[in-house]
Amino acid sequence: MAKVLVLGVGNPWRGDDGVGPAVIASLQGTLDGVMLEEAGAPGLALVEMMLGLDRVVVVDALVDESGPPGRVGIKTPEDFPAARPAANPHGAGLLDAMAFGRRVVPADMPRRLALVTVTIGPPGTGEGLSPPVAAAVTEAADAVRRVLREWEKEDNA
Repeated sequence: MAKVLVLGVGNPWRGDDGVGPAVIASLQGTLDGVMLEEAGAPGLALVEMMLGLDRVVVVDALVDESGPPGRVGIKTPEDFPAARPAANPHGAGLLDAMAFGRRVVPADMPRRLALVTVTIGPPGTGEGLSPPVAAAVTEAADAVRRVLREWEKEDNA
């Protein structure tokens, strides 16, 4: 059986940045055989969380002020430019961690990786999501399910 992880990245004490953990909470008890974890802001420790897994879906906020918050997207690592190494391993972002893992331990990184994003404005402070981001939690959870179903179909084809 494939080792599958859905990882919610973000800080619930920074307003909309907590959308990743909110999606994980909404998925609890709904996905058989799938591990669910909240990751906070792991930096390069994200690589360690993914080692030895077959499939990982990361759910994270995407700061984008070009439109309204709450838009849900699905991306793969190929959708992003190569990240440069972070000066501070604890301050490394998601893309830095993925690029680092593919460079240093490529054989141990997940065979399949997807990123489900929910757009937010600049992260605030305080607990709780804004109404548009809170409304996107269900759609983001559905996007996670859709990714997992597509991978399952491809594996069975």
